Amino acid sequence: MAYQLEETGDLTRTASVNIPADEYEAGVARELRKLSKRVKIRGFRKGKIPMNVMRQRYGDAIQQEVIETLVRDQVNTIVDEAQRVLHISRPEVTAIPTNGTGG
Repeated sequence: MAYQLEETGDLTRTASVNIPADEYEAGVARELRKLSKRVKIRGFRKGKIPMNVMRQRYGDAIQQEVIETLVRDQVNTIVDEAQRVLHISRPEVTAIPTNGTGG
């Protein structure tokens, strides 16, 4: 993952983080598989729930969780690598479509 650290004032810095879509999708799929082993949905055995059903039921929550995890990990990396940078405010997440379709 790449990032840019920009000085926006005497005491402020802004970091821009790029998370590849394939890494994000892999994280979502991994978390959905892990969750499918723990949840019970009527009509399916534990661990045998199709991914499309898991995505439909739990996709939004898992996507948010994966985004928060990826951003938190990247913020920690930035704080570790950049000298004298202290993370104080909550990260703002903005999705930027790369395929031109808006999502």
